[in-house]
Amino acid sequence: SHTERRGSVLYTWEWCTEANYDEKIQCYGHVLRKLESSEAARSLQLPKNASDVEGVDMEARRLTLAGTGSCYGSEGDRKTAFDPFWAYMDKHCNTPKPPFENRAWLWMAQAHWQYDEAAVAEGTARHSCILWDQEKSHMNKLVAEKIAAGGYKHLNIVQVDELCDHGQQMTHALHKHTLRKLDEFSSQRLFEQQSVPSVGVHAVGRSMALLAVTLVGFGAIVFGVQRLRRTRARRSLGSATLGDSESLVYEQRHSAHDLAQGASEA
Repeated sequence: SHTERRGSVLYTWEWCTEANYDEKIQCYGHVLRKLESSEAARSLQLPKNASDVEGVDMEARRLTLAGTGSCYGSEGDRKTAFDPFWAYMDKHCNTPKPPFENRAWLWMAQAHWQYDEAAVAEGTARHSCILWDQEKSHMNKLVAEKIAAGGYKHLNIVQVDELCDHGQQMTHALHKHTLRKLDEFSSQRLFEQQSVPSVGVHAVGRSMALLAVTLVGFGAIVFGVQRLRRTRARRSLGSATLGDSESLVYEQRHSAHDLAQGASEA
């Protein structure tokens, strides 16, 4: 199919994948906290037939115009939004051992912002959207740079909101991470082969020596049997030859005696 020619598809089931969802990883949050601290004032400002979302939207617009930050705002605002995200990534991707090391289980690192009703309302008030939040905050770029620099020990499924933004950089970073993990795995296997099986190597050496001694002994026995057979065969052949010679000499002597006797009679 077209998909098979252009790439791979991974099929999973919900029960075999740990999503690692964290609702606190949000691009927006400053407005919501300010709204919560001014609940009474906000209620007075709302028309009787207005909904809470409409109220959040109006207050979000007002606070946005007042310069309230976001994940793509000032340096301080960006730090406030990104600090929980980096802590989330460290929690799941920098564990001493790989998550679910002894289980056939997939797990995610959700490298994107999470949204609830209030966050959607504030993003709408800022004339933004999920994809634009990601682009303006440079989420993919920052994550790709950290992966490429070896900032994470373990990665399984990295989930992003928009792969078209710094997608190639993310792909190269993940490829580099994979090669680095393969090198670590190969080095670990080599270390295990050189250290842990050292007793096994000695055992194999003793077994080979014992086998060599056994083969040499067996070869000596076979050689001795063959030598004995050859000796007996030579002795039999020598006896047969000696008997033939004696018969020949006897016949020659007997013939000579007959000739001498015939001559004397003549």
